Amino acid sequence: MNYRSEIDGLRAFAVIGVVLYHIKFSFYHIDFFKGGFLGVDIFFVISGYLIGGLLLTELNNRGSINMLYFYERRARRILPVLFLVIFVFFIVASFSLFPTDFLDYSKSVISSLFMGSNFFFYSRSIEYGAPDSLLFPLLHTWSLSIEEQFYLIAPLFAIIIFNYFRKYLLTIVIAFILLSFQFAMSVSMFDDKLNFYFPFSRIWELLIGVSLAYSKIYHPKTENKLLKKVFPIFGFYLILHSFVFFNFSSSFPGILTIIPIIGTCLIIIFSSKNDLVGIILGSKTISSIGLISFSIYLWHFPIFLFSGYYFPEPTMTIKLFLIFLTFLISFISFKYIETPFRSKNLINTKNFLSIITFTFIFLIITALTIIRFEGFENRPFYKKYQDYFVNYEYDLGKLKNDRKEFFKLNKKYNPEKNEKPVLLIVGNSHAKDLFISLLHSKKFSNKFEIIISPDIQLACFDNSDLKLSNIASSFYSSEAYAKSDIIFISSRYYFENKCKRRNLILPIKSDFKGMDALIKQSKTDNKKIVLFGNIPEFPSSGGFPSLTDKIMHSIKEGEKDKLVKSPIRFLKDKFDKEFFNNLNTNRTNKINKKVKKIADLNKINYFDFKDIFCNSAEKVCYSFNTEGKRIYIDYGHRSLSGSRFFAKIIDNSNLIYLTDEISE
Repeated sequence: MNYRSEIDGLRAFAVIGVVLYHIKFSFYHIDFFKGGFLGVDIFFVISGYLIGGLLLTELNNRGSINMLYFYERRARRILPVLFLVIFVFFIVASFSLFPTDFLDYSKSVISSLFMGSNFFFYSRSIEYGAPDSLLFPLLHTWSLSIEEQFYLIAPLFAIIIFNYFRKYLLTIVIAFILLSFQFAMSVSMFDDKLNFYFPFSRIWELLIGVSLAYSKIYHPKTENKLLKKVFPIFGFYLILHSFVFFNFSSSFPGILTIIPIIGTCLIIIFSSKNDLVGIILGSKTISSIGLISFSIYLWHFPIFLFSGYYFPEPTMTIKLFLIFLTFLISFISFKYIETPFRSKNLINTKNFLSIITFTFIFLIITALTIIRFEGFENRPFYKKYQDYFVNYEYDLGKLKNDRKEFFKLNKKYNPEKNEKPVLLIVGNSHAKDLFISLLHSKKFSNKFEIIISPDIQLACFDNSDLKLSNIASSFYSSEAYAKSDIIFISSRYYFENKCKRRNLILPIKSDFKGMDALIKQSKTDNKKIVLFGNIPEFPSSGGFPSLTDKIMHSIKEGEKDKLVKSPIRFLKDKFDKEFFNNLNTNRTNKINKKVKKIADLNKINYFDFKDIFCNSAEKVCYSFNTEGKRIYIDYGHRSLSGSRFFAKIIDNSNLIYLTDEISE
């Protein structure tokens, strides 16, 4: 197939959408490119179109495919820039990432080098677009791994189908498109992350591109001039509409993904250098951006991520500068890395393989060394943070892992045989914090056998939806529920919430309807219930993972002397008061009013978390324990030290008296 500048323009449009999505480009605090992540789906279609065109053309001309040459071309296209990006950010990460994050970066490097980063990020349960995803500089390589996996199998399948089933080639492609799309739709109902990262959920997008290439090769002429003028404009509109109005509230890929895919197809099929869209996309400026789009895609995400360490609250000027920097670095890497490595005249096959092999081994050894030494905790970068406050832990990954490991070792989903009443805690991830605190509470651990249900959103108990009935029935028939004497319900509550159960995604429901149904059923089964208010929330801003980090970042040089001389006093004066001032009272009060009403209507006990997390008289909310260890790891989840700290406060609260009837 001939070169088409408008295809490069379409690439430019796709990568610009992705860039603006990741930079959170906004006007008047409104994100206008919430659906920019769909630029990746456009890339898949374009890749399928171009690769399909190459393979079908070669099969038509030669009757076979030179697979070694094909793989060499793909390697020359992808590996040099990928290796450069990984190497550069190894250096940046060594000065920026805390040990746990540095360790994770090294593991993601290995997965990316072996074309499996999509599986790696799925195994880590990383939700694309979620705050935790910002801790992985190579997260964006998930899509590159899917393309590489496609490149591995595409030539082989093309040869088999062309030689043995040539008459049914298009039929087979369409069949796989339908199977893959149906697979994506089905998987999205029980595991949205698997749907997002799994290659077979994405193959339909690549194969749509292949089918377009088939159409161009075997049916190249489109005579209808009106369609050639109108459809590219309509296609462009569908893509732009998706970028502006779509977001991650739905599962992707899914039914909504069809809209930008159709838009892409209309441009590829009907656009040319003679129509308005083709003229715009094929212009020298836009198509030039498309030429460097691969470099832009690889460079932009880690640049944006690491910039957050230095510009946690970037202004529009900073964002524009970062975009400019990305484009500049991408142009340089395209000119001096991509272009030379693509040319056999400049770098022959033998030299190319030598350079790539050496670099590959070097990067693998570097990654394994970092993993072996657990992120190099003795780096000067990390040690400098301990100089003025020995107990302050910056490494949130370490705190999360400590909490996770403790829960893993001590969780109990079913009661043991003993004479203590059984206390069952029900809720989402915040219920784990309550579970850990109660395990450390002398009064509660002496009085009850404490168990917890696996993570479950209260929306899952909404008995008005038959789709949720199996989840609720499974809970009510469990041994934990049957043997429980008292139930503590604790969560971060939502007026509208998705029922999530082991990545299961079901229709949006209300936590309050589910909560009410759970309470009524539990009362029918003679369970005593304590309903907890919403967990206190301390939102942060400017890219900081927690309010603690934001306040720490704001400490002026002159204040550090106070931190050294009297750390506990300093924390009391600065952090605890700031936490009180930043408490999200609007949301919490609104939620708790609703929760308290449900408790009163059902005549059950209600407990407000604010009574133990804050001291309203002193206008403080506790942010550090008595040893100066941080309590929160994000807006509301607690560290292991934090849960232990609140265990002592719980022992001195009236919470234990709400359960007195059980022990009588």
